Amino acid sequence: MFDLKRLPSWLHSAKSIAIVGFGREGQSTYRFIRNFFPQVPIWIFDEDKKLEPTLIHLHDNDINLKYSLGIFLLPPFDVVFKTPGIAQSKLHYKNGRAGTVTSQVDLFTQIYGKQVIAVTGTKGKSTTSALIAHLLNSLGQSAILAGNIGLPVLEILDQIEVNTHVVLELSAFQSETITAPVHIAVFTSLYPEHLDYYKDYDAYRAAKKHVFDLQTAQDIAVVPNDPAIIPLVSSRAKIITVQRAPSVHQTNINLAVTAVSVLGYTREEVLQHAQTFTPLPGRLEKIATVGSIEFYDDALATIPQATIAALDTLGDKVSVLIVGGHERAQDYSELAARIKNSSVKTVICFPSTGKRIGDELEQIQAEQKVFHVDSMKQAVAIAYKEVGEGIVLLSAGAPSFGIFIDYRDRSAQFRQCIENLSQHQ
Repeated sequence: MFDLKRLPSWLHSAKSIAIVGFGREGQSTYRFIRNFFPQVPIWIFDEDKKLEPTLIHLHDNDINLKYSLGIFLLPPFDVVFKTPGIAQSKLHYKNGRAGTVTSQVDLFTQIYGKQVIAVTGTKGKSTTSALIAHLLNSLGQSAILAGNIGLPVLEILDQIEVNTHVVLELSAFQSETITAPVHIAVFTSLYPEHLDYYKDYDAYRAAKKHVFDLQTAQDIAVVPNDPAIIPLVSSRAKIITVQRAPSVHQTNINLAVTAVSVLGYTREEVLQHAQTFTPLPGRLEKIATVGSIEFYDDALATIPQATIAALDTLGDKVSVLIVGGHERAQDYSELAARIKNSSVKTVICFPSTGKRIGDELEQIQAEQKVFHVDSMKQAVAIAYKEVGEGIVLLSAGAPSFGIFIDYRDRSAQFRQCIENLSQHQ
């Protein structure tokens, strides 16, 4: 059972608390506060007015709850829990007083930072985090996977013992909110991303490196030998550099094995357990074979570099590539060049970045056929008609938002369309 005394004094003394953003994490924060502080006044702020029925129901059972939808104009509060992903610039405080602005991961690392193995990076952090947790558990250690990949961190408090390792996948949004050091930090990769949120690439890089800036001489940083990353990690921690492997997948394995080895294991001991790791759903996963056609789901590929890596991995068997998604001002010239020089015969494009990818292919006079669609059903139907044989690869090189809720929805629709296709063969 979690000891209430472990919470910091600024939370114990709070006379008013605001929660900004009431999605999955915001709702988890509300439950946490109400569990430990049943009488403290709480204000909930969110832009989504569709949340009103949920909040009305909560308010009916909680007389100390108030809410405001559509704007982020905050009265003075003692504590503000801001959901990562909501830009600080959106928060406007009456009288200019913000109080203590924090987040779930910030509070968590203030309490358990010395038991945390944090994994951040543009791509590879989900696989690396899951692999680290798998390796630790396989070695007989107690390890919990949480953060961006798993449960909100305040929902695992009762599971943590003194010897528990907490593996946290941290997005850039989460990384920039923490104020306490983590014992082990792993940096997987760095490419331009989230440029619709950050003012420029430098700001995005600063958010990623913030985790390492906080580390002390008692902490450890595990990073690839990448010229884009090495200069950023100027922390006081012990820095362990891992050689990049020819494949992204092998680099992730090397990072995970190194992060676990520093806890007192030989590399050989750790590596033997890597073979029993099951890849994450939506990470270059073969999901079906229909006749002579193989369908691969790489729904987690949200940047062009990830799609390039998928083409490199699957090689000349890829005949149809499904790309495109939410606009984040990414450069698609390198991806277009890779597609032009690949075995891909057909490119199917989702809005809105699909148009830019199609334009890039046209500009460099690529010979691939290009189709523009606005649904997964259309995409799979065209892919099946065009492929003949070989691989149909969903690897969008862009986030899923827009015609899909998130990458899970994109993956689920892809799988459902293929299942429907199989049933009619």
